[in-house]
Amino acid sequence: MPILKGNIVKKKLFSFCIIIFFLATALLCRNQYSSAQTEDHPIIQIDQLVHTFSTVFEGEKLSYTFTVLNKGNADLTIKKITHS
Repeated sequence: MPILKGNIVKKKLFSFCIIIFFLATALLCRNQYSSAQTEDHPIIQIDQLVHTFSTVFEGEKLSYTFTVLNKGNADLTIKKITHS
């Protein structure tokens, strides 16, 4: 039987996806403005910013992998990732 914890997990996952979206947007905007320069720079690419799990049952383990690629010609450093 589904329980309320599934809704909490969905809300936390949604918040995490929003954080990733803003992180990616900030990095892309920064790279867009610096692309006029001739120096190397990283370019982040995240194909899927949001993942929604279906109904979650108590005790069920969840996982999902977001793929983050560097399409630039310099190292991409991700200093901090948080969840909510």
